[in-house]
Amino acid sequence: MTQAEQLLNGRPRALSTDEVIEFFNALPPHQATSGPLTIEAKVSPGMGQVVVKLALAGREIGRHLLGYTEQVLILNLANNGATATGKIKLELRAAPHFSSLGADVSAKQSGQTFCFKGDIASWQANGLPVVGHYVTQLDATLTASTTVRGVSANTANFEFRSLGDAVAAMTATQLAPVQVYPDEISVGDLHICKGAKITLAVPTEIGPGMLFLQCFFKTATTPETQVSASVANIAWPQVATPKMVSDEAREGDPHD
Repeated sequence: MTQAEQLLNGRPRALSTDEVIEFFNALPPHQATSGPLTIEAKVSPGMGQVVVKLALAGREIGRHLLGYTEQVLILNLANNGATATGKIKLELRAAPHFSSLGADVSAKQSGQTFCFKGDIASWQANGLPVVGHYVTQLDATLTASTTVRGVSANTANFEFRSLGDAVAAMTATQLAPVQVYPDEISVGDLHICKGAKITLAVPTEIGPGMLFLQCFFKTATTPETQVSASVANIAWPQVATPKMVSDEAREGDPHD
C-alpha cells in the first residue's frame, strides 16, 4: 500500500477543544472579576464561539469553549480558602443583532462575599455559528479542512491547505450543495486538477451528514491520486446540558 493510499484510508476527524482554542490565542480578552474569581473571555464573532478562562485565588481552573452546542457553564469552584458558584451563559443572536456572554456568579474569600451579574462581552453577530471543525489528511503536506456552520449544520466552508496555508476554498450549502472549483490549483509542488468537487449532505435528527470530496492531486512525494471520500462526518447539532465546572476541571477535553 502506498503512502497516499494509507493516508486516504484515514477517516476525517473533529478538531479537539485544545486545537480550536488555539484559534483564539491572538484575540483580545474581555474580563470580569468577583473578588477572588476572574473570568476572561475571548470572542470570535465570525465563529459564534467564545473561550472562557477561569481563575480562582490565583489558580487557573481551566479554559472552556462555548458555542451553539455548549452555551452554559455552571461553576462550583474552591481553591485556597476561596469558593465561587454561579453561571456563565452565551446568548447567540442572528446577524445583525448582538450576541453576548453574561455571568451571574458569587465568590467568597476571608469571610467576604463578592457578586457579579451582567455582561462580560457583547458583539454584533457575524455569520452563522460554527458547530464543527474537521480535518482530513490527504497527503503529508495536503489537508482538507472543513468548518460546519448553522444550527442545522447546513453550511460547510471547505479549504485545501498546503503546509497549513489555505490554497483554495469553496462553500457548500443546503440550497447549493454541490460546488466545483473551476481552475487548476498549482502551488509549489502541489497540483490539484481542475474540477475539484465538494457535495454537502446535510444531517438530520435521525441521521448524520457528510461533506464528500472528489478530486485528483499530486505532490512531490505523491503521484497523481484520486480522492473520492468524506472529509467531514457531520452530526446533527444538539445543545448540550449545562457543563459543570469544579476545581477538578482541566482544559483540553476533545469534542466531536
